[in-house]
Amino acid sequence: MIAAQISRIFCGLAAAVLFAVVPAEAQEATTGELRISGGWVRESIGPTPTGAAYMEFHNAGTRTITLTGATSPAADTVVLHATTRDGDILRMRPIDSLAFRPGETVSLAPGGHHFMFTGVKTPFRSGMSVDLTFTFSDGRTITVAAPVRRIQSGGVEPHHGQGDRQ
Repeated sequence: MIAAQISRIFCGLAAAVLFAVVPAEAQEATTGELRISGGWVRESIGPTPTGAAYMEFHNAGTRTITLTGATSPAADTVVLHATTRDGDILRMRPIDSLAFRPGETVSLAPGGHHFMFTGVKTPFRSGMSVDLTFTFSDGRTITVAAPVRRIQSGGVEPHHGQGDRQ
């Protein structure tokens, strides 16, 4: 009888450990002298087909490294965007590349540079992880997994169709 109870408890604990939901953690990746860290993707608002990703790039090398593109299996396209202020309106525009000078750290953050997903295949939900593959001018590529984070109040970033039309 006691052995059966212990067995049930053990099986219950084993199942709990096996099926526990572990929050996705930001992945740090390095290619040569470039470190990518702190990546995250903004949780989707409803079924919207767009999304945004943010992270930090640090160039520890002695030469400039230029990011020329990004892709993700989670969306049809991923485009690097710059956000600028025009009076009281924040406007986004695509940019072709982003250069990281030697010793420089560049943070992509809400209200600034970011990656814009279009044609999102499944809405991004907290707890998910999104793979992003970056391409550099020297032909190198690197893939990172960025966790999806719940939207925080305040600091809202404009998305296409929300005050960014020119």
